[in-house]
Amino acid sequence: MTLFTGSPDPPRQGWWDRECGFSSSAESGPARRLEDEAAFEGTEHRRSYLPLLELQYAERRPRTDMDAIADEIRNWMSEHPTGTVVLPAGAGCSQRRSARWRRRLRRESCSPPQHADHLLTRDTVLKALRDTRATPVLYEEVPYLWGGRAGPEVDRVAARGGWRAAAFELEVDRRRKAERIAAYASQIPHISTSLGRLDDEATLPANERYWRLERRDSSTSS
Repeated sequence: MTLFTGSPDPPRQGWWDRECGFSSSAESGPARRLEDEAAFEGTEHRRSYLPLLELQYAERRPRTDMDAIADEIRNWMSEHPTGTVVLPAGAGCSQRRSARWRRRLRRESCSPPQHADHLLTRDTVLKALRDTRATPVLYEEVPYLWGGRAGPEVDRVAARGGWRAAAFELEVDRRRKAERIAAYASQIPHISTSLGRLDDEATLPANERYWRLERRDSSTSS
C-alpha cells in the first residue's frame, strides 16, 4: 500500500518535486504512479493507493490522515484477521534531539534523516494493530539506514508500545532488487548516497534486517 499519493488542489510544486525536476504536482503525481506500477510489474503483489498528501505539500499532518490510515488497516484486517503487516522501522538520523544536537548533525552532514511520513505510518498502524491478532513486522529502510541503523529506534518503539521485538535477517537478491528500484528513475539520483546509487546492486545490503513485534502480557506492558 502506498499511502501518500494525493495531489494538492490547485497543483503546486513541492520541494521534492523541485529536487526531482518536476514543474508541479500535476506532473510528478502521474509520473511517480507509473514508476510504482513499473517497479511491481510482473509480480503477484496487489497494489493499493491512499490519496493522502506528502508533507512537501503541507506544513503539518491533519488528524484525518491518521484516521484514514487506521481505517484502511481495519478494512484490510476484516479480511485478514491474523495477517502480517510490514512497516518501516524508522531508520535514519534521529530527529528527536535537542536543537543544539541537530545543528551539530547538520555540520557533520549526518544524512539521511528519519522520514516523517515513515514515522507517522509506523506509529499510526501499530496503534491500530495493538488489540488485534495481526503480526506487525518492522523493516530497516534503505537508504535511511546509512543515516542511522534502526535497532535503537525499534527498541524505543517496542518499549513505548508494550511490544517485544524479535530480530531476524533475510538474504537479498541484490541484482533483482536493483532492477526493481531502477523503475523509480526520477528519485534515484536524489536518494542515493556517497556509497553509491540505489539501482546498483553493489550498493544494496546483502542482508536486510527485520523485527517481528510480539505482544507482552499486561503485567509487563508499558
